[in-house]
Amino acid sequence: MPSKLTRDAPDYHNNLGNALKARGSLAEAEKSYNRSISLNSRNEDAYFNLGILLEEQGRLEEAKLSYQRSLRSSPKSFRAKLAMGNISVEMGDCQTGIKVFEGRHSRFVHPRAGP
Repeated sequence: MPSKLTRDAPDYHNNLGNALKARGSLAEAEKSYNRSISLNSRNEDAYFNLGILLEEQGRLEEAKLSYQRSLRSSPKSFRAKLAMGNISVEMGDCQTGIKVFEGRHSRFVHPRAGP
C-alpha cells in the first residue's frame, strides 16, 4: 500500500515544488524543494528537481552542488549522472563531465555535497 501523502511528507513538498515550478512560482518552488530536503536529507528527487530549477535560472554553481547531492544520495541514478556530467561540461569542466559519463564520478562529488 502506498504511503499517505501528507503535508509533513518529503514527497508532498517535492511534488508541490514541481507544481509551483510549472506555474512559474520559482521562489516558492525552491522553498518547497528545500523543505522536502529538510524532511529527508537523502531525497534524491528533491535535490535533482532543485538542481533543474537552479540551472534554469543560471545559478550553475548551486545547481551543480544540488546535482552532486542527488548523486551522493543515489549513486546509481542515471539522471543524476547525466545532469552532473552535462552541467560540468556546460561550466567548461569537460574532464569531469567525461569522467562522470564514464562512471568514474565518485571522486568528483564535492565533500560539501553530503546531506
